[in-house]
Order: sequence, then C-alpha cells, then structure tokens
Amino acid sequence: MQRGTYHEDVTIATNLDLRGDGNPVIDATGLTNGVLIQGAAAAGTSVRGFTVQHATFEGILVKQTHDALVRDNVVTQNDQGTSLPANQQTGECAAVGLIPGDCGEGLHLWSVTNSQVLHNTVVNNAGGILLTDENGPTSGNMIDHNTADNNLEDCGITIAGHNAGAFAHGTPQPNVGGVYSNSISHNEVNGNGIKGEGAGILLAGGPPGTAVYNNRIVDNVAQGNGLAGVTLHSHAPGQDLDGNVI
Repeated sequence: MQRGTYHEDVTIATNLDLRGDGNPVIDATGLTNGVLIQGAAAAGTSVRGFTVQHATFEGILVKQTHDALVRDNVVTQNDQGTSLPANQQTGECAAVGLIPGDCGEGLHLWSVTNSQVLHNTVVNNAGGILLTDENGPTSGNMIDHNTADNNLEDCGITIAGHNAGAFAHGTPQPNVGGVYSNSISHNEVNGNGIKGEGAGILLAGGPPGTAVYNNRIVDNVAQGNGLAGVTLHSHAPGQDLDGNVI
C-alpha cells in the first residue's frame, strides 16, 4: 500500500506479505479492527510498515494461525470501544465482574503459534500487546524490541491464560490451550496502567484450569507502570504459572 490514509479494516485470510510504502495509515474509526489476520490459510502472513489507529477493538489482531510476522508498525489510539456507554460495550470491550473491558489491546495474538512481533510501537491504546489462548495454545512466539508505552487503562504486555482446559488433573494440556514457551525480550514498557490496574508485563491466569508457563521475560525495561514492572497474578486456584523465567 502506498502513502496515504485508508479508512477501512483489512482482513487477511490467505498467505500475504502486506507492506506499507511511506508509512500509510489504516484508520479504522467506527470499525472493528484495523488489521485482522485469521485462520490456518493465513499462516506465514507478514504485516509491516503501517500506522494502525482508531479501531473499536484491536489495531492488529492475529487469530488462530501460525508463523505470522508483525513488524515495524505503529499501533495507536485503538480500543475505542472502552469509551462507549456501558450498555453498548460488547465482547472484549465489556467488563467481566470487577475486571474492566480492554477491547483486546492494541496488538493481540489469539491462539497463535511460532510468530514474531518485532520493532513495533504500541502506544496510547487501552493496553499494549496481548497474548491469549481462547481457541488453542499460544506458544513459541517472539515479542522482541517493541515499545509499549502509555497504554493507560491496562498493561504494556499481557500474557494471559483464558482457556479453562489448559491445565487439568495437575497436568498441562498443551494441545488444548495455554500460553507457554514464548519469548518476551528487549522491549520498552513504560507508563502503562496508570488509570487502571496495569503492569508493565503481566503473566496471569483467569479462571481455574488456565496455564501460563515456561515463558522467558528477558532484558526488558519497564518503568513507571501502575503495577509492578513484571507481575505474576493468579486469579483462582487450579492454575499453572510454573517455569516462567524472569
């Protein structure tokens, strides 16, 4: 795509190398996502060189695929659904009990394996970069040399277990779910969660049966966040948060 501003949401369902020439802007005002990469057929897709802004939910959502590359993008001012009246907030934008909605953060890997998120600037969203496992494991991903700053409602980088089948009878179920064996390295994660309860980098399990384990959190800078620079948080018993290296 050439330089300019494009008012659209981009959906990629096949293997595609999408590159921006001259930093084009994908402005998803009033739309669901800025860029959605979804499905097994989209494996190997790369998206690089864009500014993605103003989506109701995620700026860039990578869902149920593998071997994707998200590099050299600016993801800013997404998660706009958090500002809607409470009775209009849906999906990830809606609160669950005492947990406020986050609209999926600026950049989200949802049941994604063996992918790379490199050299992106993820700023001024509700939250920064999110890894979850609703429909299967999120593992083997590299989150490296990104800047996730000033995402005021939530964390800079969130590694969250949502799949209640990922840990059963005291044993991880890696084919079912879990967020494991990911590398989070050389990122700058500052000034997040100031208005909410956000950490710099959060590893957390939601319901019983979730699993966030064997991840490596190495050589990051995390300063001035609402909670600790690196936070481990178990919301319920019967979860696996073992083997994480910080």
